Amino acid sequence: MPVDFISLKEYTINYNTLYDFFHEQKIFSNPHTQKNYLTAWIRHISEADKDAISEFRDPKIKQIILQALTDEPELFQQPFHFAFGTILIQFRISRLIELLKTNNYQDHVEYISYKEFTDSGTVFWTAPDNFTENLSSGFPILITELIGEGKHNQVVIDGNHRLNYYIHQKSQRIPVLTINPQTLIDNNLFVSRFDKYYYIFQNEMCRLANMREYDQMPDEALHPLSFLNGNGYQFNNLS
Repeated sequence: MPVDFISLKEYTINYNTLYDFFHEQKIFSNPHTQKNYLTAWIRHISEADKDAISEFRDPKIKQIILQALTDEPELFQQPFHFAFGTILIQFRISRLIELLKTNNYQDHVEYISYKEFTDSGTVFWTAPDNFTENLSSGFPILITELIGEGKHNQVVIDGNHRLNYYIHQKSQRIPVLTINPQTLIDNNLFVSRFDKYYYIFQNEMCRLANMREYDQMPDEALHPLSFLNGNGYQFNNLS
């Protein structure tokens, strides 16, 4: 039962159903290897879930959390919708922007076409409810790797309003800044450990499945790449 930190409400995940769903996917060739892999990850995620709920229900710790949310008001939620419910990954955008501004982000801005954000493109984004022409922030669109929304392998985590304007204009030069997953992980730019671990799991699982199918990699080569082996996140190239 993780926490939705925008509505400040708990929500429920049935981990047995989640396990069954992912077990139907072809991640490893050997069913026993896949079972052990998923069992370990589900245990890891559910323990982080319990910790988040325990802290949220503790009045003193909850007050610290609420103050932190006041100090860092901008969060971004990316939902993953399943037949059995929704799972949220929540990013600390205020902290990320602060970090970027102290590290000369301008040197890493790229310009891409609006077509990358259409149905045939590679970047998933969420259209805002209202249209605005206000681009006064001058900040690039922030994207990062998040595999799982159809054929998209990246997601906009900040700048959906600005992007909506650029797309409306059919701009061929949209300023974007790609955030390496390792930056998010190392700087704890997730609202909770649950969000962090589910983000890693979602990307890693899809990466491993793709490497098995398209690169014909055997289980013996795939399994050591898991974050749970203690070697960190292994998929920092966004190709």
